[in-house]
Amino acid sequence: MIRRLILNFEQAGLAIVLWAGIIAALATVILTIVRMKHTKATLGGALARSAGEMGIAFSLLAIAIVGFWSYQVAAPRSLNLIPFGDFLHISDDAPWWSPIQFTFANILLFLPLGVSVQLRFRHISVGNIALGAAALAALIEAWQWIFGTGRVTSTDDVIFNTLGAVLGALIVRGLARLYNKPPPPISGARSWRGAEGGTDE
Repeated sequence: MIRRLILNFEQAGLAIVLWAGIIAALATVILTIVRMKHTKATLGGALARSAGEMGIAFSLLAIAIVGFWSYQVAAPRSLNLIPFGDFLHISDDAPWWSPIQFTFANILLFLPLGVSVQLRFRHISVGNIALGAAALAALIEAWQWIFGTGRVTSTDDVIFNTLGAVLGALIVRGLARLYNKPPPPISGARSWRGAEGGTDE
């Protein structure tokens, strides 16, 4: 009975994420068209802003489902405060590549959030994105520990979640350079305004 309940939770969470992705994609197209119709934004500027807004909403929903949704009932708590400790302590019944698998999963979970935030708020520095991602990841780990979701509360999750968001922001910056659009500063509070499509709303 419990296994069936857990499986239903997992399937429901996956279905929500998939439908949210479809809705976000459609909403991005609609918002882009509306922006181009009612403002002087170019296709690139309108699309970047709309994709950023919908991407943030979708990313936060996916992170909430993966991070806060408990799939186990009355599961024991597990705490690992040693950085990269997940690579040092592998359970006997787990394959050797399991830490690598979880590392990539943690990076990919936050990467779309970094992309979306940098797209929508181009004046935000990578350092601020990293701080925000680290705070969100730490909140998730604290939640998992307090409510005993059955997952390991680990500093590695915070580190690689933050890395994912940073990589996402850097991807946007790299693409901006390819199109000769100056990205915002990596650190500091200077704002960059003058991107094609107008200033941030």
